[in-house]
Amino acid sequence: MNWFAFCAAYILWPYFFVSASPLVHFYRSPESLFASGQRDVLELEKARVQRQVKNLILVEKDQRRFWIKDSDLVTGEQLSAGFGLVLISAPLRQEPNFKSNSILHLPGRTQVKILSIQNEFAEISFQSPALVHGFIDINQMASVYDFINQVQSKGVWSKVQYKSGPYLILQNNYRVPLSEVQEFKIHKDLAMVVESQDEKKMGQILNLRSLVRLVRSEISEWKVSWLKGHGEVYWKLAKGADTIGTATENLTSEEILKKEIFSLSFQPDNPKFGILSSHGIYITQDGKNWRRFSEFKNQNFPVFVSNKYEIYVGHFWSQDLGKTFKPFFKFSQLLEHFQKRSISWTRNLKIEALDKKKEILKLKVSTGTQTLDVQFDKKLNTFL
Repeated sequence: MNWFAFCAAYILWPYFFVSASPLVHFYRSPESLFASGQRDVLELEKARVQRQVKNLILVEKDQRRFWIKDSDLVTGEQLSAGFGLVLISAPLRQEPNFKSNSILHLPGRTQVKILSIQNEFAEISFQSPALVHGFIDINQMASVYDFINQVQSKGVWSKVQYKSGPYLILQNNYRVPLSEVQEFKIHKDLAMVVESQDEKKMGQILNLRSLVRLVRSEISEWKVSWLKGHGEVYWKLAKGADTIGTATENLTSEEILKKEIFSLSFQPDNPKFGILSSHGIYITQDGKNWRRFSEFKNQNFPVFVSNKYEIYVGHFWSQDLGKTFKPFFKFSQLLEHFQKRSISWTRNLKIEALDKKKEILKLKVSTGTQTLDVQFDKKLNTFL
């Protein structure tokens, strides 16, 4: 090799080395279906300004698929306890007619309790902070009626095509007034879009009130970098390449103590049996090795182990050492408990801590505006 070739190789070697790192797609937002471009991962990492954990739902409508934030969707099960969600700013009226005086305007995303249906209006109540009562146009809110697929009418079960104003339209085009609906079944694989999606940001559009089919959810860590000519862009490494871990991850105690621990609990009489939350839920039965539960993905939940070896993770519990989990209460029970006590809440309800004495579970619940101590009697299956 002559002297010129040696100098050129020496000067250009760092650039060859950098280009050997993988190229990564970046996006305008985590919801974007198509990438805006590609950059070297080292360049993106150098320009990184923050990290965000996103819970996204893949949905389908008219044979097209979209990624949507979980907070922009509502399901029939979430509204099955008689709750409604106001979609846009809407007047609350004194009487169930459009000529009635307006008491106030309800902002979008207000959660209300549906008391009855009267023609095209829902009689509702909500906390603000005192209990407020009135009537709202049923077309300006989401309710369980939007998700009904079968209804019992005159003693016969019939399939529902869709909801139209104050009626359910059956397959034979017969109309069932919502006020007469008592027994029904809902679509559990559908959700309603409660926030219009930004077409420019996502390269797609879904209108408010669109019903979409749920495909799957994904909780993932996105990195945000600032690129000249693009502004803020979102990117992530290939699945399994990030630092959060995979669904089959098993760690030693030494490894797990290096992670950021969100919640930790051991069986009172057996310090070798424990449950831990750290970007995923882990269990140990020997105090040395920790196995990760795949069903909780990368989520953090408060955890607790009782003296009977019952495992509690958020509002789920297991009686068989973690082989199966089921909810120990329904969130609709918690919302009804708040309603009775004139406690306001948002859609950001979450359990921040839990403990148990005998059959009483003690929970710390964030309502979105405050954190409350709540007690649940498992024996009576009710909040106290």
